[in-house]
Amino acid sequence: MDDAAFERLLAAAEPSLQPILLVAYDTGMRLREVLGLTWSQVDMKAGVVKLAAQDTKTEEPRTVFLTSGVQEALASLPRYLKSDSVFTNPETGKAWNDIRKMFRRVLKAAGLTAIWFHDVRRSFVTNARRRGVPESVVMKMSGHRTRSVFDRFNIVEEDDLREAVKRIEAGRANGASGSRQEIDKVAEDESRSSKAPPA
Repeated sequence: MDDAAFERLLAAAEPSLQPILLVAYDTGMRLREVLGLTWSQVDMKAGVVKLAAQDTKTEEPRTVFLTSGVQEALASLPRYLKSDSVFTNPETGKAWNDIRKMFRRVLKAAGLTAIWFHDVRRSFVTNARRRGVPESVVMKMSGHRTRSVFDRFNIVEEDDLREAVKRIEAGRANGASGSRQEIDKVAEDESRSSKAPPA
């Protein structure tokens, strides 16, 4: 799922589902981790979520750093006196435990097919890698403990291969001693020029 598809999904979502989708897409947290999120785990001042070992599938503690968009979404949520849950069903006053029907309604409204909630988390992994975040860091962010599982999430498409060739050519153009920053800049300039409209 790319950014355009996610924006369609988000726009079609009910208000109570929108922040759930955003947290999953921007942080790579698992659905169970998102729905089970409590305010005591959230440090808005530091912009992080602290997950204890018992809160994660891998049974390893993890610190999740929040994007500015997620921080804004969380700050706008109402808080309930009798519940520490971040995402609360307004009809029951309790934490959401099943959003499958709501998610299917949103997919239909957005005109999207063959998408599961798990794909939102998978998109985080792929998008982060495409934006230059080292894979070891992405694994740490998403809580993937093994490389084999991570590789199933990390989708490589033809555009990625095409970009890889640009980086290789950029490296040759800069010489063997060219820095990673210089190589990235050349590749970025080539990509920008290829998308520019004809004069």
